[in-house]
Amino acid sequence: MKTIGVLTTVVATLMSVAVFTVQAKDVPGNHGQGAGMNMHQGREMRQNLKKELQLTDDQEKKMQEHRRTHQEKMNALREQMQAQRDALKKELDKPQSDAATLTKISNEMKTIAGKLIAGRLDGILEIKKILTPGQFQKLGDHQQKMRQHMKHPMKDKGGMHNSDNNHDPIDDEF
Repeated sequence: MKTIGVLTTVVATLMSVAVFTVQAKDVPGNHGQGAGMNMHQGREMRQNLKKELQLTDDQEKKMQEHRRTHQEKMNALREQMQAQRDALKKELDKPQSDAATLTKISNEMKTIAGKLIAGRLDGILEIKKILTPGQFQKLGDHQQKMRQHMKHPMKDKGGMHNSDNNHDPIDDEF
């Protein structure tokens, strides 16, 4: 019975961590490349966003530094999380899994998940310090458009699900 409780906790932790890890890319300032985006597209998108937000040279420099340090920190946490996932899988693949080991791994995953969330929030607060309120609002609007585009990429490109071809040309950049 105790093993079932531990396994339930482990599965719940894994599901939560998966959601937090996937959503990390949605954070303002976490300009990690999304699925299917190459370096050129990421650079081009940042240039277009710089123009849209009308960033000063100082703001751009601060944003670049923030992106670099934030990515390093978040990537290190993601690597730690992956190591814990691997350890969890290894332990679960054993014929006789040790409940104490599973609990320890689960607790470590929870700790890392908390650090990922805190890192996301810190990233948002740092971006708010760099941008004006109007720029931050525009960034949020831009990200909302990107999320919509990622949900329906063919519709935005005039694909077979598009009932009309009157789409906004700005969507073609994404």
